[in-house]
Amino acid sequence: MPSGPEASSSDGKSGGLLLNMSDPTANSAILSGVAPEISGGEWRFTGPHARFRLQLRTSGSLNFYMRFFFHEESLRAHGPVSLRIALNGNSFQTYRFIQSGDMEYRKPIPDSWIPGPGPVDIALDVDPPWRLPDGNTVGVLLHSIGFQKGAN
Repeated sequence: MPSGPEASSSDGKSGGLLLNMSDPTANSAILSGVAPEISGGEWRFTGPHARFRLQLRTSGSLNFYMRFFFHEESLRAHGPVSLRIALNGNSFQTYRFIQSGDMEYRKPIPDSWIPGPGPVDIALDVDPPWRLPDGNTVGVLLHSIGFQKGAN
């Protein structure tokens, strides 16, 4: 698995809005499409269509944030991978990844997408997914997903 420090789910940068896959309460925010946790693991595979619901306790200038990993074998098997990310049904422009490794994705969120505190639904769609030798189909190896405070 990729190495690196794991941000706390309540650190100052995220304002407590970042869902880490190693968080003991992560399953309460996962609606579908994420593999069961591995004991003590910081990373979990998503399926091709993962869904999350995070409780936003603040509003204003926010960035969407996701840390994930693309395995080199995945890209060799099917080429570049596109991610489509939507918040409450509003989609960012689809982004295409051509390199493997530990990645971070940040994107400013338009204020109109999240007008205030409350639940925020996150949809993550991976195309094409990676078919593993055991027959399982996965999206990305996910470390964390959620929000960070943006510049004011």
